[in-house]
Amino acid sequence: MEKELKKLLNSLTEEQREQLHRNINSISDEDLEKVITKEINKKVGEKYDF
Repeated sequence: MEKELKKLLNSLTEEQREQLHRNINSISDEDLEKVITKEINKKVGEKYDF
């Protein structure tokens, strides 16, 4: 997956890179925490079958 992401990032134009950077920086800490918590809970649920 890391290779695919690097390949995708390398294929972006400078304008697309700047837009991606702005989008990433606009994500609030609260939203990021919600997404991370949701993903962790999903992974734990898959592993331990809750």
